[in-house]
Amino acid sequence: QMIAVYGDGFVSLEGTTDGALKTQNERERKTVTSAPIEIDGEGDTTIVTGVPGQKIKLTSIMFTVKGETNITFMNGAAAITGPMDFGADGEPSGMVSNHGFLPYEFTEEASFVINLVGAAVVSGYVTGYIE
Repeated sequence: QMIAVYGDGFVSLEGTTDGALKTQNERERKTVTSAPIEIDGEGDTTIVTGVPGQKIKLTSIMFTVKGETNITFMNGAAAITGPMDFGADGEPSGMVSNHGFLPYEFTEEASFVINLVGAAVVSGYVTGYIE
């Protein structure tokens, strides 16, 4: 077995008897927290408030939608998605997105905001960390 330094963590390499190479990313552990998504109406809703001098790093998001609406994810006041259609006939009624080791990184001090156009109930949670 061999261990190599990589960025903020290390990578473990192990050769097997059949010639395969197993790798495992042993990244620095982060304290991951979650925040609820509880929206009833339309307009902007802050899900995670930005912290001065730090960045939000979003690792996953899950939500369901009751009602027809367009949802836009915001990095502070800047849109990071276009309007996504939810809730009408033939449209999705929820979403699950896992970013794993490649979290979405917000700009310094920016909040994670969800904007709804069309009143709806959106419920779920996000996970991530701030550094």
